[in-house]
Amino acid sequence: MFSTIFGTALVVVTCAFYWYLLPRNGRVHPLVRNSNVGSWVTVTIMTVLTFGVVILFQGLFDERVV
Repeated sequence: MFSTIFGTALVVVTCAFYWYLLPRNGRVHPLVRNSNVGSWVTVTIMTVLTFGVVILFQGLFDERVV
């Protein structure tokens, strides 16, 4: 149960952070303006999103018998 909640939280937080970093009114967010930092932000977002999806599915399809 904890894995499902934690995985869902990671996916939601990652999507919200991605939405927050999108350009607004034609202006790029200051955090991703530098190309070196922007590329690492992209890698971090994708890594956390992938980890969240894996943890979510692990919690949903866990076949342990207690």
